[in-house]
Amino acid sequence: MGAVEVRGLVREFRIGRRTLIDRLRRAEDTTRVVRAVDGIDLEIGEAEIFGILGPNGAGKTTTMRILSTLLEPTAGEVRVLGHDVRREAAAIRRQLGTVLVGERSLYWKLTARHNLEYFAALHHVPRATVRARIDEMLAAVGL
Repeated sequence: MGAVEVRGLVREFRIGRRTLIDRLRRAEDTTRVVRAVDGIDLEIGEAEIFGILGPNGAGKTTTMRILSTLLEPTAGEVRVLGHDVRREAAAIRRQLGTVLVGERSLYWKLTARHNLEYFAALHHVPRATVRARIDEMLAAVGL
């Protein structure tokens, strides 16, 4: 079993607006469906470092939002750490730390350790465990 298992992942969004007034007037529905993720199959093993690369609009952020339970998939099966993203989202969230933002999420004047200490404090990680966890993470990525 991998840390992440994805089979046939699809995510669609409805683009446009159809208001209540439009419906009451029986106006034509001009909204359209856009498929942001189209049938991804993916397996990431435990302790594996993995990157998702692609051009703008390829579905990278949408996929990460699904894996971190911020969005539900339209179709497909997605398991993270053995848990289904639809039925066991709370269990997944307890085990993940995810930052998905458009702007920089690191402070370039701070060291890697100081960035991790800062974000640990923001997320109320107990002080007693911060140093050991940061040492473990920095060692894992060779910093």
